[in-house]
Amino acid sequence: MLRSGAVPGPHHCQLPLHEGGGEQPPGAFDDRGLVPAAHDQSRWQFPALPGLAGVVLQPRCDTGQGGEPVAQVQALWVERGKGHWIGRLDVAHFHVRAVDVPLDGVALQVSPSRAVVSPSWAYRCHVEIRDGFSGAILVTRGGATVVQASAGVSDAKAGARCTTDTRFQIASVSKQFTAASAMLLAEEGEVSLHGPINRWLTDCPQRWQQLTLHQLLSHTSGLGHWRDLPGFDIDHPGDARTFLERFSNVPLRSTPGSTWHYSSPGYLLAARIIERVSGQRYADFVTEHVLRPLAMTSTCVGQAPLEMAACGYREDRRVDVPEFAAMPGTGDLWSTVGDLALYTAAFNAGHLLTARSREAMVAPHASMGGAWGTGGPAVADSYGYGYSLGTLAGHAVRFHIGDNPGYQSFLGWLPGLEVTVVILCNNGETNLDALLRQLMPAMLDS
Repeated sequence: MLRSGAVPGPHHCQLPLHEGGGEQPPGAFDDRGLVPAAHDQSRWQFPALPGLAGVVLQPRCDTGQGGEPVAQVQALWVERGKGHWIGRLDVAHFHVRAVDVPLDGVALQVSPSRAVVSPSWAYRCHVEIRDGFSGAILVTRGGATVVQASAGVSDAKAGARCTTDTRFQIASVSKQFTAASAMLLAEEGEVSLHGPINRWLTDCPQRWQQLTLHQLLSHTSGLGHWRDLPGFDIDHPGDARTFLERFSNVPLRSTPGSTWHYSSPGYLLAARIIERVSGQRYADFVTEHVLRPLAMTSTCVGQAPLEMAACGYREDRRVDVPEFAAMPGTGDLWSTVGDLALYTAAFNAGHLLTARSREAMVAPHASMGGAWGTGGPAVADSYGYGYSLGTLAGHAVRFHIGDNPGYQSFLGWLPGLEVTVVILCNNGETNLDALLRQLMPAMLDS
């Protein structure tokens, strides 16, 4: 059963769905069952939640500015099968908007007569997400939550369910934290973005010596990706040092600085530079200089947290690879939807980096040439440092996707709408494009 939350307009309220065990709704409204809107204009319709027979609103009547009656919804009750009420969504101070023409779908009982819920809120209410989804979702606009939902199993063996407090591997969404950590060192003059990396990695192979941190962070170093290493096995990747020793024999794919090509090994090198310059383990540096100052208490780096951690699955099989997930700087953070929204807000507000550093991170350093998202709602045109830059449903967006064995992730910021979108999944088969399309009404409705 999907636990979902949605908030209309400017109001801020989380709506968890509590299992009711057959609890009956209060008698303050007509619960005769679903009546087609064509037969009763006081009922409004919208597409049903999957597997549910219908929903009923319990309103509280008030008077609007013009003296006309206005319904304030107190609760939304959800029914699975005739007469079996499984829970309710509590809503604070939500005014139902009056319209004359009902839509198609499942009826909602409201009062007074002809007062109905706005379509945008109804859509957010049933953000479905479809059968098989396992993870958590958060959409905020202007700092207020408009969608907060979770569904699925976080640990099948333990019988634990995903919640919005569950920690997931965020995979390559982690790269913006690597880039931010490098920028913190650059602000202190400890590293140069455009100097050769052999200043700090004196033992690197000849072909890497003139690469720059700028090239590593913008994926223009010419380095390949994981599978460019012959015989690479994602289930047995080895540790970071062993991998880099083997990868040092792989020829560059292109002349450094000339072409964008996604390279997680390049971010592994960036993390190694951060360790050499700071004298700290990469995980310790990020924790001390990024997570702790921003009060990201549900986020950690490297090994899986002991509590509230989601296992990774594919086709109902456990497939997560802790050794791969712990590769420093590439996809090694565990976090929650709430912490990632917090990070995005803190980054935008300048609580972590100077304006100059933030501008460098979100500048279009390299054209991605349609490498990501040409068939989906999120299209990447260029790459900054740890961020891709493009459009989502026609609006400018700064985002990153992540894909570790058993996990998928998306973190996006639409500056023109002040919207943050966070999707964290522990099912490797999740269709992120389909989820983004379903969230569009909540993202775009003003």
